[in-house]
Amino acid sequence: MKVTREEFNNIVRDCLRHINNPAVLETHPFSQLFIKPDEYINNQFTYIYHFLTEVLDELKPVGVNQHDISPEWRPYLVLRGRYFDNIPEYKLTQKLSISDRQLRREVNHGVKAFNALLWDRFQNLPDHTNFPSDRTQTVDKISKVDFLNYQVRWENLDIIDVIDGVVGTLANRIEKMGIDVNLSVQKDKLPAIQSDRIIIRQVILSIFNNIFERPSTKTILIRGDILSKRIILIINFEHLTEIAPADLAKEASNDFINQFTNSLDFTIDVKSTPSNDGFSTEYLINLPRGDREILLVIDDQLPAIQLFRRYLSLYNIKVIGTQNPENALKLVNELQPKVVCLDVMMPNFDGWEILQTLKADPDTKHVQVIICSVWDNPDLAYSLGAAGYLKKPISQIDFITELTRLNLLNNQV
Repeated sequence: MKVTREEFNNIVRDCLRHINNPAVLETHPFSQLFIKPDEYINNQFTYIYHFLTEVLDELKPVGVNQHDISPEWRPYLVLRGRYFDNIPEYKLTQKLSISDRQLRREVNHGVKAFNALLWDRFQNLPDHTNFPSDRTQTVDKISKVDFLNYQVRWENLDIIDVIDGVVGTLANRIEKMGIDVNLSVQKDKLPAIQSDRIIIRQVILSIFNNIFERPSTKTILIRGDILSKRIILIINFEHLTEIAPADLAKEASNDFINQFTNSLDFTIDVKSTPSNDGFSTEYLINLPRGDREILLVIDDQLPAIQLFRRYLSLYNIKVIGTQNPENALKLVNELQPKVVCLDVMMPNFDGWEILQTLKADPDTKHVQVIICSVWDNPDLAYSLGAAGYLKKPISQIDFITELTRLNLLNNQV
């Protein structure tokens, strides 16, 4: 489908707003407009950043010496400062000796000129009309669709590997800003976490990008604390001016991250205290350990999942819940839980069919399934291969007794 000029301009504008956010830029619609060449050895973010920097340089006026108050240089300087260098607007107006209103006007003028240069390049591509039709929506709609369609992929992760990957992605910017990143935890010294690699990477990328917005930061310290059931990843930095922890926590998250904090069982907290050089702030990412037994709850009612979590709050058991029975088979294959608690009556899905499918699959037939139902059908459950049956409403005593019988709570607190 052909991209209209208006669609092109909207994509470029959104790309500029995220020019220093690798988590967004690596999968941004702009990457579908200008595809990274096969021979380019670095990642997608680095390619787009360098490409846009080259185009930006074309805005430099020829034959005019650079001066911050020179009108000829303003389109270049405002775009460079506003988007690429993340200079706050009040500092940029001071640097260029212009008013807030003038700055907004110069930004709009610069973006239009920048868009024109990119449009010319796009028109000269050999196959510039071959742009996926579903990508010509507004960026906000694209993001919303991606969020709704994203499927969590559980895996045991080495959090140090994830951090190393983030630091590698941001290496150019870290070097440019003169920041030292010190990791005080050696590889293999922290237990594995159980989560989704892409989402946890997004969390750490967002935190780093928030730290980069504080230009006084010179050192980022990373360490980890090991608890009986959790891993606490701590990212510390110092800055000159006070920032409300609530604001920092909000900046570290976005709609994509927030929708998974409950299902992936992690939290982001922020603590800030005065220090000798200003303020010391810590991001604390509380993550589930990956070396625990798993109980998977398949129930379209969130309160049922939360109830089982409360029942097992004192036990070293990882409770993972899904309200989407369509994902049940995929999750059981990925997680290989010790026990599955399966509801029978769910919209558009029959729990009995899910049970039969699990027992017919060589990769999942060994998983113990407890049928949880308001109906009194234990004989049917056992005949289809269930390992246990609990009639709703389920008391904590009955729940714990059944899990103990299935050897899930052996050697537990």
